[in-house]
Amino acid sequence: MSELRYNPLLRDWTMVAANRQVRPDMPSGQCPFCPGSGKVPDEYEVFAYDNDFPVLSPHPETPGQPSQSLYRTRPAYGKCEVVLYSSNHQASLANLSLNQMEKVVSLWQQRYAALASDEQHQYILIFENRGREVGATIQHPHGQIYAYPFIPIKIRTELESAHQHHQVTGHCLLCDITQAEMEDGARMLVENRHFVSFIPYFTDFPYGAWIAPKVHIPDIRSFTGEEIRSLAEILSALTAGMDELF
Repeated sequence: MSELRYNPLLRDWTMVAANRQVRPDMPSGQCPFCPGSGKVPDEYEVFAYDNDFPVLSPHPETPGQPSQSLYRTRPAYGKCEVVLYSSNHQASLANLSLNQMEKVVSLWQQRYAALASDEQHQYILIFENRGREVGATIQHPHGQIYAYPFIPIKIRTELESAHQHHQVTGHCLLCDITQAEMEDGARMLVENRHFVSFIPYFTDFPYGAWIAPKVHIPDIRSFTGEEIRSLAEILSALTAGMDELF
């Protein structure tokens, strides 16, 4: 069973899921994401499906109420999806062909739009856990998409900062950060017609690279076909470079 527990110190919700402890550690040679497993289509290029061990669900159970009035809980409403980048078990995001990377980005766009159509989904995160150290239990190239019923505190803080910046300057904060990094140039990594990648001046951790559009775009739903292609190019270059380092 999953539930959301409120943290009064951070004014944020914590996701708690007992079913995450029973995730499989697949034997060598057995992969549920490979064609022929019965779990996925026998032939596919990219594929998205509902996570078998979700922390968020469109049909969550009602949790019991905590014994202390200080604490709060709520159902873990939302959606967790798995995105398969390729049917090739040996592939990775970094070594996909540009055409294959473009298909991945297009699928992200489709799934983001579908999940955003649910008004209870307040924040959508597209991500990949890379390596066992961060929780990956299956080596087949894949990422995930979580649709949250709340806005996490870090994102909420960023939105508040952007709002305050706009009130004072009339500008978009993220656009101004991108422009400042492009003008400085010292932390620039990759650039093409529509996107730029850099390590921001205030990065939280080493190699904390950003990818930002060169023009004001609200979210991935607004990307044109050319912009999808450009993002695929930047992702290919950036992930290949990171793989060389790590």
